[in-house]
Amino acid sequence: MLERLRSKLFGDGEPVRFLFLIAPQRSGTTVLRETLATSGLFDPYGEVFHPEKGDYYSFFHFLKTEPECAQLYLFPTKENKTELFTRFLEYCHQRSTKRYVFIDVKQNSLHHFNTIWHSPSQPPFLLDLLVKGNHPIIRLVRANLFKQALSTIVAKETGTWHLRAGEKLDTSGVSLRIDPAKMLRRMNALQQDNEMIDRALEGHKRLVKLFYEEMFVGNNLLAPNIPRKLAKLMKEAELKNLPRQLPLAKSITSERDLVSNQRELLRFFADTPYDGMVREALAPAT
Repeated sequence: MLERLRSKLFGDGEPVRFLFLIAPQRSGTTVLRETLATSGLFDPYGEVFHPEKGDYYSFFHFLKTEPECAQLYLFPTKENKTELFTRFLEYCHQRSTKRYVFIDVKQNSLHHFNTIWHSPSQPPFLLDLLVKGNHPIIRLVRANLFKQALSTIVAKETGTWHLRAGEKLDTSGVSLRIDPAKMLRRMNALQQDNEMIDRALEGHKRLVKLFYEEMFVGNNLLAPNIPRKLAKLMKEAELKNLPRQLPLAKSITSERDLVSNQRELLRFFADTPYDGMVREALAPAT
């Protein structure tokens, strides 16, 4: 599969160049993608499985314009999904003008390449295709699952998903009561997804794992070790010179100011594995 793609796209045997970002929502994917784009090396394709995007790089736009590939999608054997993956990469590469194609895949979109027989506990088949194809992967996560889940709630409440550098989120009318049991279920699901994906990617040599909390210095400066890690992954010295000033800013600077039932949450999570995460977000400064 990969050999055919190499042969078709590069007659001289140069490796096919894709970079995949595997991450959950609200983990810093947009700021990472836009920062990488400043290097000029990447076509920063967005979330290729986003249902509301009609961009030419959208997987669903690809299916609409390629009827034969839509048939492969509808009959999801392992062979058909492998062929479909190859054709989608060909489609993306043919429309790229840069050295690399950057593909952003959210964790809850990984299922689109699953096959007919697929257990709910089985890792997504797409991860198997990425590992077998030896594609470079950035695995981006947040260490604090409470802050991550709360960020999604706040974004839906305010309608603001991203802030440009220098902008501030208007939270003057925001006072959220967070259901503790629902939040626990949400955090458990995030943790289980993270563990399953990490197991599936364990041992992959072209992998770098980044944490949202380690990417930033202050509100919108890139931590100096991030460019070095990305340069090593891609074997591109130019990436060491990524700009420190980030194009986006953190949307939430104080979770405590947005939550009305802080004490209830602190009590509820006190005897759970997430106690430290909740305290970091909500406990009063000492």
